[in-house]
Amino acid sequence: DTEREDYNNDLEYKKLEAFVESPNTEGEVFEDIMIAWLAERFNYGHGYLECVPSLKNEIAEIYNLRAINSFAKLYYNNLYYIQKNSNKEVWFRPFGKELTVPAVSKQKEMNEVLALKNYNLRTKYYGFPEWYSATADLVLDRSVIECRIREFDNNLMIQFIIICEGGELDTEALSQIKKFLASNYKGVDKAGKVLFLNTDNPDAKIRIERIDKDIKEVSYLKTREQNRDFILAAHGVAAILLGAKTSGQLGGTTEIKDLFKIFNETIVKPEKRTLKAKLKMLCTRLGVTQFYLEPKELTIDTLKEMVDYVSAMKSADIIDKNEARQEFGYDAVEEDNEDPTLTKIYDLSREVKQ
Repeated sequence: DTEREDYNNDLEYKKLEAFVESPNTEGEVFEDIMIAWLAERFNYGHGYLECVPSLKNEIAEIYNLRAINSFAKLYYNNLYYIQKNSNKEVWFRPFGKELTVPAVSKQKEMNEVLALKNYNLRTKYYGFPEWYSATADLVLDRSVIECRIREFDNNLMIQFIIICEGGELDTEALSQIKKFLASNYKGVDKAGKVLFLNTDNPDAKIRIERIDKDIKEVSYLKTREQNRDFILAAHGVAAILLGAKTSGQLGGTTEIKDLFKIFNETIVKPEKRTLKAKLKMLCTRLGVTQFYLEPKELTIDTLKEMVDYVSAMKSADIIDKNEARQEFGYDAVEEDNEDPTLTKIYDLSREVKQ
């Protein structure tokens, strides 16, 4: 009730506030648990929140249950969640379900799991991650980076071949070449080493040639940029919102404001409603019905503050109109180059003569 002024003294409010300040006995922060829960949901398509019930069947503690080693299991037509560490299995029951402990688990009691997952066409037990459509781009980006690392580790020598014409190198010379390449050319710290090849045969010519096409630096960077844009698009995020592109590329702050609005309406607000509903279930099990937890969505208040700041700077003659336009990615406009000081002097001289 927003009209209540004494909510700080309400028992339910104090109970909820105490729970948020200390969500478990491990000393974890409530926000960190929520972030981990959401991070696993976005990475795997589903996240699990472990809820420890009290003797009154209220929620006493919460933990993030790692999804990487947890899975759903149907046992005698009942859904359970299991976390497996080495050979040990810990069983959990779905949130709010009154299920007995299975005999195979050898547990005395079970905690609950509040699942947060995306819709999945193939199964109702696991979520479908947003990044699935960008899987190939994720793999390609990783491969490009690993390829780059291997090139530098080998000092790019894998792309060259040593050719001897008009003769041949003896066994000792070949051994020296192999030894030199193994000990002096592999590794970034060996970059810049000089290989000296010599033969007693005056007709023999030794040269080094590339055996594959040159990989341009631009091609490497363009591939990474393309992968980045596809991965961001799969998550529904415009590149400019993460600073991947400058505002000048899209025309300025108007486009940024519109993109923030679209992002809030299509991505943030649906996520907010889903999380709010889950948190409301948590509050109800805490015995709190008059108050609830609600995540705050992204806003463009920071952009508005920046506009107000630049406007104030211009009004105070600290910056001119062109500098203010350039702050937001717009081109400068041409202005009259006449010095206003000269105009004032001229007007003053006319008044003196009169």
